[in-house]
Amino acid sequence: MRDDLRTRLGWGHVIALQSVDEAAAGEVLAAEAARRGVRLPAELATYLMARFPRDLKTQSTLLQRLEAYALEHQRPLTLPTLRQMLQDDPLR
Repeated sequence: MRDDLRTRLGWGHVIALQSVDEAAAGEVLAAEAARRGVRLPAELATYLMARFPRDLKTQSTLLQRLEAYALEHQRPLTLPTLRQMLQDDPLR
């Protein structure tokens, strides 16, 4: 790499990104649910991580959909609620 380019690229902030393992992603998802005022059961978090894309954006979007569905139907966040939501309105 050219010296002038190397120094320009190194001038700003350098942020090291690390991938999040499944356990940590489950904790992040549970924390997001808690921030919203709902409890995410461990079995539901495990199910979500095992059967859907593991990136946090997808998981957070799915959690948001599930929370809205559960609130609309006055049901708790459970595996049966998730299955019913997916049956009523499958993922695209």
